[in-house]
Amino acid sequence: MHVYYIQYAQRTRTAQALRSTVAPHIHLPTETATPACATRLRAASAIVQTGSAYHGRMSRLAQQIKEALAGFDRLSMSPALIGGLALASHRVVRATRSVDFLVDAADADRLHELLLTLGYTCIHRSDDAANYVRDDEGFDVLYAQRPEARRLLAEASERSTPFGHLRVISAEGLIAFKLQSLVNDPSRGRDLDDIRALLKTNVDTLDMVRVRHYFALFERQDLLEQLIEHT
Repeated sequence: MHVYYIQYAQRTRTAQALRSTVAPHIHLPTETATPACATRLRAASAIVQTGSAYHGRMSRLAQQIKEALAGFDRLSMSPALIGGLALASHRVVRATRSVDFLVDAADADRLHELLLTLGYTCIHRSDDAANYVRDDEGFDVLYAQRPEARRLLAEASERSTPFGHLRVISAEGLIAFKLQSLVNDPSRGRDLDDIRALLKTNVDTLDMVRVRHYFALFERQDLLEQLIEHT
């Protein structure tokens, strides 16, 4: 998550610097400037707006997580962060628009009531997973029921992140869940990209015995060898 924080801070500083140097000129009517100047102004304005939107989105994600954390003490086991935000704790950075947690299946009803209290609407709920929305915010839950998922939840480590102290699933666990998602829907290219990035970035620390076990479970040993070959 530290790498994610550094990029976030850099993007914020860039936007602030542009505001101080470009903002006074952004509202200059483009017809009064040369075409090249107008193009540069539009580009600078877009960068400022992108940086502002990014900063605002990250602030909202942080608020979402802090709200959820305040209610996690009602659960029998603290959930663990998975999905795009968890990738950052393992030195893989990419954008995400939702918050994803692995939750003990025994806590499903308690978490459901908590999220409803926080203003979320449940749009899907099954024995395996649930999806909640609040305006344009997403909160996705995967329930740990099978022994392997429960073990990964129990082994999740607590980390200091820009969103507070959170339990985060291991890199091996993230690979397992993303592989399962890819097997269920081969069109999910982002999951394959995430697996590739996790293997490359954590090549010296991954428990490859466990990783190979997961690929064998889904009969994807050949895929793993291809990924390793290009790592």
